[in-house]
Amino acid sequence: MKRNVRAHATKSIRSARDRGSALLVTLMVMAGLSLLGLAFVAISETESTISVNERNYAQTHAVAEAGAKVVLEWFQDPVWALAQGVMPGNTNSIKTLRRVIWSGSYAEDHYKEAGGLLCDKPFKGARENRFFGDEAHADVIITTASTTTPANFLTLFNNALFNDQTAGRVTEIRIYAPPMVDATLNANGFYEGGTRYGVATIKVTASRFDNNGNAIATRWVKLVVSEWPFPGPQGPVQSNANISTAGNFGVHWGRMMSDGEMTIKKPLVGRPWYDAWDMLHFEDGYYGDATKDSLNRVIPGATFEDQWPWMYKIYGQDLQDPWYEARAKGQITNATDAGLTAPQPYKFNGRDQNITNEPDVGYSNWFQFQDHDEGPPGDYKNVVFPRIDYDFWKNISQAASTTNSTVYYLRWVSGEDYTNGIETKNFAQWVNTARATDPAKPGFYFFDTRNGLNPQGVGAPGVLAPDITLNSADDGSVFEMKGFIYLNVSSFGTTGIRGPGGWFNFPGEPYRDIGYLKFDTATSTFSAGPIGGGNGKWDCQSDLNDNGGTPRCDIFVAPYNVEWPPGSGTMHSYYLPVPYFVGCHPGMNGTSFGGSPADCSEPHEPFLNLIYPDAACCAGGGAPNAVRVGWEDPASFTQRPLKTDANGAPVPCDVSASPPDDNCTHNGRNEAGSLVENFGSAPNTKPILDGILYNEGDFDTQGNAAYFGSVLIQGNINGTGTPEVWFDECLLRGCWQDKFKELPRVYVTAEETDQ
Repeated sequence: MKRNVRAHATKSIRSARDRGSALLVTLMVMAGLSLLGLAFVAISETESTISVNERNYAQTHAVAEAGAKVVLEWFQDPVWALAQGVMPGNTNSIKTLRRVIWSGSYAEDHYKEAGGLLCDKPFKGARENRFFGDEAHADVIITTASTTTPANFLTLFNNALFNDQTAGRVTEIRIYAPPMVDATLNANGFYEGGTRYGVATIKVTASRFDNNGNAIATRWVKLVVSEWPFPGPQGPVQSNANISTAGNFGVHWGRMMSDGEMTIKKPLVGRPWYDAWDMLHFEDGYYGDATKDSLNRVIPGATFEDQWPWMYKIYGQDLQDPWYEARAKGQITNATDAGLTAPQPYKFNGRDQNITNEPDVGYSNWFQFQDHDEGPPGDYKNVVFPRIDYDFWKNISQAASTTNSTVYYLRWVSGEDYTNGIETKNFAQWVNTARATDPAKPGFYFFDTRNGLNPQGVGAPGVLAPDITLNSADDGSVFEMKGFIYLNVSSFGTTGIRGPGGWFNFPGEPYRDIGYLKFDTATSTFSAGPIGGGNGKWDCQSDLNDNGGTPRCDIFVAPYNVEWPPGSGTMHSYYLPVPYFVGCHPGMNGTSFGGSPADCSEPHEPFLNLIYPDAACCAGGGAPNAVRVGWEDPASFTQRPLKTDANGAPVPCDVSASPPDDNCTHNGRNEAGSLVENFGSAPNTKPILDGILYNEGDFDTQGNAAYFGSVLIQGNINGTGTPEVWFDECLLRGCWQDKFKELPRVYVTAEETDQ
């Protein structure tokens, strides 16, 4: 009995012990599970925090990137950006005062001093058009922390971009110098010297805020912006091989150039040229005084070029084409040349020569065997075909086509068919902006080779695509390309098509790029030497009166009685510009300055005033209508429209305006010539090109189409047709992209983030 009690007690103790162990194990397991749970909770919270932070930073980066791309549009289309309220006005309050050494002198200024549009063209040239600052001393700084920022601009900027700003908003915009090579960063934080790799650097910073206004995420994006490059045509037609046509191939308003031989079927009388470098020195006699030139210097008379008052020689002359030249590395042949071998077959080197006599001096604008430079002055000026690099243009088309709707990279498929990877169309359908429905856009079109490889250079593997021969079956009889068309085809030609028609500008009035004597109003003295000579643009000191706030170079003309030829006793009455003199009142005829009637011009480089015809050309291959040289009676002078309105129609001339209407030609210098509707009567009338056409292969001059712009051909130009090519001087003056708003002005060459 006692054993049973003892046994029972022992079982009870063991049972109690087992229950205690189980409880302990359970507690330990529960503790472990709790710890694991807490760990999982902690991990989950960490992951959630990481996810939220990642979301915040990703969204903030997207805000900064969007802001940077909008600032990019300040350069692309500042007029649009200002109108949309996403670009501030041009005020110095958002700019840093730059302190730099420029052209050897210390200078202080702001980027694009107040007035005009921020970030507008030009992007280079004068100091004020360039960016100099480093990031800390950006030329343009717009920030929410700045007291000088235009009121509420960033608020308006963000409101315009983002309906919901919980993801972030732009808090700072900086624009400063592009990458600079071999430049020196001065103590003020601005670069001096060196080479610029682009136009500017854009940095946009964005932040995301919590409910208390504290920044919880900040990101920035940098874009390096470069000017959109375009090939540099020097005239209407250029070939890197030979130009040989059996038809009446017409070239107008500029320089026809060949890297090989050239056959001219339709030569034109232009300005007389002394040599390959110098045309007529019409500054001699420009102001009516046969003993002085346009800079008021006594003519030395030691050389033929400066011996006579040549303005009187050209005054009143009718020229077929004042801008036409023919230049070849090889020989120029024509039915009139009789196999002449001189570098300038018809040199102007005699005072009594008739400058419009054909062929003789009338063709003094021919230059052959131009394979090197001798001068200036000299009889040789090397013919250089513009470098158009396949790899560069292909790469830029592929990169920009993803972000710009007017840039196209097109891969060859078969025949005349190409694809952008989404759809396939023939060449005409890709580029025809004149199609009645769904027309193509003006832009940059790169049509690749047959095998997508570079065709340039000896032994290059690229294979040119098949010929393109445009006709009405391709996309209708009305056809027009606008922009820059880059072809890699064996040959390009057209038959049976015409353009839609429109209004086009003659080239501007020729000038001598020799500078002018600047007048100092403080000291009443002229500069010791000419200002602005050789810079490639017409210069004038157009700041001696305010013209009511409208910038204009004032040219005052008056009749002069001059003797020509010298010593002949024959007198002529010519209207000529009156030079600026101490105490005079500059202005246009009929205007006043300081309460006194105008009686002189502002100092300027000499130019030839042209009296433009009302139509450019001709029918059936005839000569173009003549352009007359000379100024007219300011009481009755020719006025022809220069500009078109929003609908493409000429802006009418206000013949009663004083000063003369700047929308029309007048006795002052016209940078662009008068408008002409198409180019005469059929068949060579309505152009099928408004822009640049480049082909890596040949150009077949079949058909009778008209072209406006420039035709650049790597191969030969040949054929039997009667096409006409008219040069668009905007390609030289830098106004081409203003004409085609759809074309990009700039592109992004580098992008960087803080990621």
